[in-house]
Amino acid sequence: MRDLTGPDRMFDFTLVLTGVDDLTDEVANALFEAGCDDGTPAVRSGRVVIAFRRRSLSAREAIGSAIAPVRNAKIGADVLRSRGDQSTQGCESSNRAS
Repeated sequence: MRDLTGPDRMFDFTLVLTGVDDLTDEVANALFEAGCDDGTPAVRSGRVVIAFRRRSLSAREAIGSAIAPVRNAKIGADVLRSRGDQSTQGCESSNRAS
């Protein structure tokens, strides 16, 4: 079990995917089953994206925990970039995972 030494925060961020051209039921179901069940998939500007709100100690950890299931969904998807990796509870400076 991991020792949480600081307060968890909620982080809002969006993963922009590559390797998938459209948000089909097959893609949405594969992402859900792989662990993106707390994300909201959509298509924006011709790209499949997933919006998340995750509780974590840092933005990097929150984003990293969302990237792994995208890659494990076995649909050829990967993460092109992340956007909006800011804490919704207080201010925190963070590095973007991309």
